[in-house]
Amino acid sequence: MNNGRETQGLKAETTQIVEGKLANNPDRVEQLIGEANCWSAEYDRTEDLQYLGHAIMLLKTVLKETPANHPDRARQLNHLGINLARRYERTGDLRDLEIAITLSQEALELTPEDHPYRTRLLSNFGTHLSSRYKRTEALQDLEAAIVKSQEVLELVPEDHPDRAGLLSNLGNRLGARYKRTGDLQALEAAIDRLQEAVGLTPEDNPIRARRLSNLKTYLCSRYERTGDLQDLEAAIARSQKALELTAEHHPDRAGLLSNLGNRLGSRYDRTGDLQDLAAAISRSEEAVALTPDDHPDRAGRLNNLGNRLHSRYQRTGNLEDLEDAVARSQEAVELTPEDHNDRPTQLNNLGTYLGSRYERTGDMQDLEASIARLQEALELTPEDHPQRVGRMSNLGRQLGNRYERTGDLEDLEAVIARSQEAVELTPKDHPDLAGWLNNLGSRFGSRYERTGNLQDLEAAIVRSQEAVEITPEDHPDLAARLNNLGYWEGSHYERTGNLKDLEAAIARLQEAVELTPEDHPHRSIWLNNLGNHLNTQYQKGIGNLQDLRAAIDAHFAAWNVTTAPVLTRLTAALCAAKLLVFNPLVKDLSRAWSLLYAATHLMPLATARSLEREDQQYILAQLTGLASLAASVSLETGQPPLETIRLQELGRSITNSQLLDYRSDISDLMERHPTLAQEFNSLRQELDSPFPTLEPSIPASDIYMANRLQMQQTAINRRNKVAKDLNNILVQIRQKPGFENFLLAESEEYLLSAARGGPIVVLNVTELRSDAILLTGKKVTSINLPHLSHASMITYFNESGTTYDNEVMRELLEWLWKGAVRPVLQELGYYPTKVDPLPHIWWIGAGSGPVVG
Repeated sequence: MNNGRETQGLKAETTQIVEGKLANNPDRVEQLIGEANCWSAEYDRTEDLQYLGHAIMLLKTVLKETPANHPDRARQLNHLGINLARRYERTGDLRDLEIAITLSQEALELTPEDHPYRTRLLSNFGTHLSSRYKRTEALQDLEAAIVKSQEVLELVPEDHPDRAGLLSNLGNRLGARYKRTGDLQALEAAIDRLQEAVGLTPEDNPIRARRLSNLKTYLCSRYERTGDLQDLEAAIARSQKALELTAEHHPDRAGLLSNLGNRLGSRYDRTGDLQDLAAAISRSEEAVALTPDDHPDRAGRLNNLGNRLHSRYQRTGNLEDLEDAVARSQEAVELTPEDHNDRPTQLNNLGTYLGSRYERTGDMQDLEASIARLQEALELTPEDHPQRVGRMSNLGRQLGNRYERTGDLEDLEAVIARSQEAVELTPKDHPDLAGWLNNLGSRFGSRYERTGNLQDLEAAIVRSQEAVEITPEDHPDLAARLNNLGYWEGSHYERTGNLKDLEAAIARLQEAVELTPEDHPHRSIWLNNLGNHLNTQYQKGIGNLQDLRAAIDAHFAAWNVTTAPVLTRLTAALCAAKLLVFNPLVKDLSRAWSLLYAATHLMPLATARSLEREDQQYILAQLTGLASLAASVSLETGQPPLETIRLQELGRSITNSQLLDYRSDISDLMERHPTLAQEFNSLRQELDSPFPTLEPSIPASDIYMANRLQMQQTAINRRNKVAKDLNNILVQIRQKPGFENFLLAESEEYLLSAARGGPIVVLNVTELRSDAILLTGKKVTSINLPHLSHASMITYFNESGTTYDNEVMRELLEWLWKGAVRPVLQELGYYPTKVDPLPHIWWIGAGSGPVVG
């Protein structure tokens, strides 16, 4: 086609031919074919689908006017099939591809086996079958395409100009077989064929870039299988060379950029070099930007970009990256037809990212969405697919999260089934087996905790032991697996009383602590578990005072891991404080007071207030009693009642049911200083989220393990920085007018103002002591309530909660009157003196058990 030719003129002439106005022209068919070729060339230049549509319309007319026995019919069938397949590649409309396959098959049937045109027909038929395999993953299509490719190569001479292209096609199909079946021989053969194809392609041939890109794809696959870094470096070099050979506006450029981004991302996975990750994201973003919204490859490129953004989130904890990964992945899923074979991968990725966001924020909507996407991905994955095990593991992880959240036993049963299947499908020498065994052991243990079935506990120990035994000594996950094994051995001791189990548990936990860097967030968990088991050893009379002191030291060390999630640190503080308060041999109320004071001031950082109320309550239920114990210790150590109520209300404030709802720190900050508020929320959520799991992407090796440890330390350094940045941002916020007490205890004036509508009585009941803290409009006082004992409270409320017996209720009310109401009224001067009218009194209950409200 002459590029200067007016489109309207060409369209008019084409329409004239199609409508038969040149019916008497003896060259009508040739003219139709020529016009179709012109339209096809115009599509190549512009990628405007209307041009390709005109070409297809003309070729259909040619085929309709060609007799069934005409010697050119096979060519015309092939020609139309090629253009329909091209339209499928652009639109994803499977109907075009199905027709192309039918036409190609018919063309082959019309062509004698010794006809020179047969090689081209075989090649095109194989290409169409390969395209359908990519869409449907029907293995018979791929195997048929490989047979056709091999047949074509046998028919063409060594010096045939098409041999390089035919070798490239066969190499790609053999590579697809490897990806589908894991057949390493197919991968090696694919690389051999692709290397031969590149070698036969001249340096200045524009198709060389695409063949280099294909070769590097399977070099990278071999790297992922074997861990040979030379393959990865060669893949990156070929990707960069292919990109250099491709013009800025070439339609292949977006695909080459996306592939290079994937390879750079793989090298980041291996080395932990953030420059590679940044370059991978940059290339992937450029690839997406160059891809039209209606292009069938856009979904895959969005998926690749999402992968890399999630990798950066795992490395840095930046919530914006996670949000972007979810958005890109969601768009990829929406663009992918339901019958496309890429859909399971994209659903799996989206489900994984939503699960990461749940683990970061605790939002149940994310968890439910994650499970739905992962279940759909697994249902679409064939039983023999090599990715099935990984997808089962991802689903099992989120089902486990939901079980831990809701206690639904069906979720736990499903997790165990998935975990067992993963173990059974994984070869004995596979580097992921230890992780699957560890997961299975944890799930058996969870079921034991729910049902008490000793067989489950023993199975948990066996699987955890196997996981530890096959984990290399320098593996970053060894400490976590030792912790799990020690925890289950400790549970076995509690069930059976076998002292060897407890001794083994303590030994495992001590080893886990020793293997973990001091500022690693997980060290806080290991230390808490160690402290609990040392305390058990002392409490059972088989340990000594040294064990008790070691338990306290372990909990204090856990509290001091500032990179750990806030909830983990608060749990450690509560454990240590209870030992210091209630055990007479190590009783130290002053030390307990200092610890509880600091812990209570940390509590406001533990809850993401954007969550639904039930999500907040789940998080806060883990810390029942901390603020109340702090209040009791405060009074026991002689602190003023004002300081006590300020401390208690600071702890209570995170429930969003503050005293008369008088505080709205964060909402006020968001309104007046939105940038500071957003930065504060981001840092708080990052610090209070689980430490990111660094999943292995290639088999274990000395180099890989060293680099994974380096990545782990980088992530720890990030947590340290976040902890410091959070303190700095709090300082900045408290320098703003009106925010001097941001997330701090309020002033006396502010508290007393809450009692303008009548006295406020806060009843605080713990095992240490029981008190009433009284707020009037003028002062804050307290009285001890020795007859409102914690033990009696538990007894009375348990009885009243299970019966409507009038006598029981009468005894309960009499006990409350004598233990709390009468002494409070006496202190306020309302009894026995009659006051008419009696002022409204606000009663608020607090404590480590059922309380008066």
